[in-house]
Amino acid sequence: MPRTAVRIATAAQAATVTSNSPVVTDWALRYFGPWWNATSIAPDADAAVVADVNADRVAEIAQRVADHSHEEAV
Repeated sequence: MPRTAVRIATAAQAATVTSNSPVVTDWALRYFGPWWNATSIAPDADAAVVADVNADRVAEIAQRVADHSHEEAV
C-alpha cells in the first residue's frame, strides 16, 4: 500500500504525518488545515509522526464498543 503524507507547520515548528492509509492523512489535512499550514507532500522517511492503521485492530476495537452498552457518567 502506498504511503501518504501531510506536512503541518506553525510559525516556528513543523511535523510530517505519514500513513499507510490516505484516510489518516486526509483527516489530518482537513482537521489541521484551517488552523495551521497543512499541505499534502511526498512521504518522508524521517517523518516525526507515523500513523499506520491496522484494519484488524480497528475492527476488534469497534466490535468491543458495539458489544458493550453505553453508560453515562456524571
